[in-house]
Amino acid sequence: MEYGAILFCWNVEAQLPGYNMKVYIIKYRKPIIITTCVILLQIIFGFDPKFCIINIIWLFV
Repeated sequence: MEYGAILFCWNVEAQLPGYNMKVYIIKYRKPIIITTCVILLQIIFGFDPKFCIINIIWLFV
């Protein structure tokens, strides 16, 4: 097989450009939303270490 040849895959959707990112976002939706909100709140209200630590712990719950 030559370099750069397209491999045959039964799952055609997996070969679409945004499919893997979509699966990743759906799988990790809660941590992505919490992290984004924590960053936005830190920017809006200023850095608060206690708030930051509590929310990082919440990501692991």
